[in-house]
Amino acid sequence: LAVYAFCARFLTRRVGWLALFGLFGASMLTKVAVTARIDVTLACMLFTTTYAMMAYLESRRHGWLYVSAVLAGFSLGIKMTAAVWLLPIGVMFLYESLVRHRAPVWNVLKRGVMFAVIMAAIASPWYVILRTRF
Repeated sequence: LAVYAFCARFLTRRVGWLALFGLFGASMLTKVAVTARIDVTLACMLFTTTYAMMAYLESRRHGWLYVSAVLAGFSLGIKMTAAVWLLPIGVMFLYESLVRHRAPVWNVLKRGVMFAVIMAAIASPWYVILRTRF
């Protein structure tokens, strides 16, 4: 559903339907979707994180930024390699806010720090549990 929502918002509904059925029709996805897989869950979380960030950058509604931060925290909680994807999202946030929207640097830094704090707060329980178990 996230793929459809993304395509319908940023492209067209027709592309959304095509992407939705193309994704469900892919044998690789149907093969791994019947069991809980960490990598499939991580890909979904990272995709929805990116979608929420793009929606924030388009609409400038702060709720999307909070949702993106929460999903980024869940992504980091799933696997630390999510940072490889989250770093370009941070660069995208900085570039779009500073260059394209010409937002004041102080406001961008405030929102960036808030994003990082929310992300760290959501991801931290998994790291605390990991640290105490081993």
